[in-house]
Amino acid sequence: MKYKIEVTEEDIKNGIRNDTCSCPIALACKKALKTNEIDVGETKLYVQNCRYNIPKKVQNFISCFDTGKKVKPFSFYVNI
Repeated sequence: MKYKIEVTEEDIKNGIRNDTCSCPIALACKKALKTNEIDVGETKLYVQNCRYNIPKKVQNFISCFDTGKKVKPFSFYVNI
């Protein structure tokens, strides 16, 4: 199933750098997928211990966010 993930300004504001369970991507996924069992790796999204690929633009966002660069809200799709 394909899900649209919306990373909002609130997710960015509340996200914690270098925290795989509380970064903006994880916060957005928790809302969209309605589960707290989310872990975000560099190239994978883990949902309830299942692994899924994340798009390159998400990988770039994570890198920028974790290094303190300014990031903007965006959306992406993930197949789960």
